[in-house]
Amino acid sequence: MGGLCYISRHSGEPDQWAARRSATREEFALSGFGPPVTYDTPHGILDFYRKISYPAPDATLLPRGFAVSVGTFIYDGAIGADALRRFALTPDPCAAALDARGQFVVVLHNGGRLLLLRDPASAHQVYYDEAGSVVATSFLAVARCLDSIRANTQEIYEYVFNGVVLGDTMPVAGIRRLGLGESMELDPAPRVVRTNRPPLPPPARDPLEASADNAMHALSGNVAILGALFGDRIKLGISGGYDSRL
Repeated sequence: MGGLCYISRHSGEPDQWAARRSATREEFALSGFGPPVTYDTPHGILDFYRKISYPAPDATLLPRGFAVSVGTFIYDGAIGADALRRFALTPDPCAAALDARGQFVVVLHNGGRLLLLRDPASAHQVYYDEAGSVVATSFLAVARCLDSIRANTQEIYEYVFNGVVLGDTMPVAGIRRLGLGESMELDPAPRVVRTNRPPLPPPARDPLEASADNAMHALSGNVAILGALFGDRIKLGISGGYDSRL
């Protein structure tokens, strides 16, 4: 799925920045990634790791910056670098991200702003230390940059019994993850941006047949985009669930 790690210069000294970057790069290498593509900004350094065994680059240079994505980013009927170029032209990237498809993290540096945006369902995870020194798609990469590892008892119980923590704190103290509907402004220092969006759409008032038609129309539109992008290179594991029945 690729990966990214942003080291902020707002916290610590140059030797600490270098140590964090060395630690995070080692962790990504242990996960099987190759050397990152590095983007230097006025306030930090972004390491971008391409997908493993995936030929197409999910990154593009812009006249006034760059854009990268990890996960699957589909926008305006395009994917990868083409989608990023179209996305960069939007006057309001935060609003445009709600119209994108896939599970993704996008970092957009355009016109002096450095934004980290996620898919509408916030499915792709992003972790950061409480000092805002390191922001990454790898929990272990952020943990490698902590001065010490301390346990969060409640979060450990949640993880053992549920397989996931329930909030935005983690089993290791000092690490947080972005919550539902949260994005980040990375410059001049990482800052969480929260939006108040209802987790569910308003209840439909249409009759059953009209509601079914609306659902089929939306699903057919999604399938048409995927078919145009991938052709016969799509495989589906039939589970017998909602999507399989459709």
